[in-house]
Amino acid sequence: MGACKSWKMLELYHMSTCPYCRSVRLLAKDIGVEFQLKDIITFKGEHLTPEYLKVNPQHTVPTLAEGDCRAIMRYLMGKFCPDSPLYPKDLKVRAMVDHRLDFDIGTLSSRFGQLVLPVLYKGAKSMDPEKKKSFEEALQWLDSFIESSGGCCAADHLTIADYAIFTVVDNVEAMEVVDLSAFENIVKWMKKCRAEMKGYEEIEEKLLPEIKERFLSKLG
Repeated sequence: MGACKSWKMLELYHMSTCPYCRSVRLLAKDIGVEFQLKDIITFKGEHLTPEYLKVNPQHTVPTLAEGDCRAIMRYLMGKFCPDSPLYPKDLKVRAMVDHRLDFDIGTLSSRFGQLVLPVLYKGAKSMDPEKKKSFEEALQWLDSFIESSGGCCAADHLTIADYAIFTVVDNVEAMEVVDLSAFENIVKWMKKCRAEMKGYEEIEEKLLPEIKERFLSKLG
């Protein structure tokens, strides 16, 4: 990893169980950036308060100034670690990383949200079978991307695309949304992420039981 620049502590509005917030924190841990964390609990509507809407009118988390988790990760790499292979300078490789980030926000995370948010926030007692089928299609594409890239989402090593996508798929497994054993490349990649992401146990693993319990308790 290329040398990272000095920095001052940044304020990050987050919710600890949110996969997109965890993506940002996992990346920051690996590049040596620390945050002053400000909790925003969406289940309690704290993202809709007038105070928070002044910070982020889109009322989403995470927020660092403004921007979703993928924008924050690009910002962190550009400001603090411009030479890191986590966001490669090679334009061909970077284009692949950007493609995977776009795939995440436009397809994978979008379809995941359509599948589970009705259960988490709208009182649905089961997942829609058609939406589950659509999400499984996105997982199959991800599995193919990992295979063609040499073991990770966009390259043969971890990039910010892996940080963005890993926490979503980790939620999928914890919440028992889909049986991932059918996706051989995803299973191998997840083992690699868990081994190489420095903050996995602290930021990710310890929250999975809470994430699982909250989701399963809402199913009929």
